Amino acid sequence: MTLSRSQFDEACKDFVEKYHPAAADGLSASKGLTGWLWLEHPSRPQFGYMQRQIPLARHVDHTARAMSSPLDVAEEPSLDSVDNETVTTFSPPSASLVCNQFVVHSPTFQVPTFYFTVHDASGAPLSLPEILQTTLFRPFALHGTEVSAFSASRPSSNFPLLSHGEHPTLGTPCWYFHPCETATAVAEILREVGGDDTGPRRGWIETWFLVLGSVVDLRL
Repeated sequence: MTLSRSQFDEACKDFVEKYHPAAADGLSASKGLTGWLWLEHPSRPQFGYMQRQIPLARHVDHTARAMSSPLDVAEEPSLDSVDNETVTTFSPPSASLVCNQFVVHSPTFQVPTFYFTVHDASGAPLSLPEILQTTLFRPFALHGTEVSAFSASRPSSNFPLLSHGEHPTLGTPCWYFHPCETATAVAEILREVGGDDTGPRRGWIETWFLVLGSVVDLRL
């Protein structure tokens, strides 16, 4: 099941209205669904998207491994190499990083796609190995991922899980999750809960966020 461009626009606008801070209750806020805005392209119709900005923190490692230095990309690091027993804490979100998050429509796969950027206090973008060591992702969500300069992939997958490219509307560099399995995952959940997967509206977007939330910590 997919979303046409018009269905995506309608579903997102309905979602933003429901989860606007003035209307959202405590339960919806705890799900990390608030803070999103719907933005239109200033000159090109049907290129609207959702956006929000959140603070992030870095994981601070209390072992000999220095987290302040980027990983050596040439070594193709894997998240499997991180010691599962390593004790970590977080630096204060207000003192570290800013994450811009976007939900855009994929014209190829006809589904929502999650794009994001992460910058430090000076405005400098983080490298992918550095991003993977932030609180953006749930613990061990990308465990076993092979990391290069511009992608993170699972060995058994035909497509990178996480890639670097241009924001479809803004044309600016972003990271994004490949949407190839999105329609299948959302349809399976909607069938399990008895939802309607033939007339996707707000519920489709909420279910998509449920899928995304298994990897990305949307509660921040």
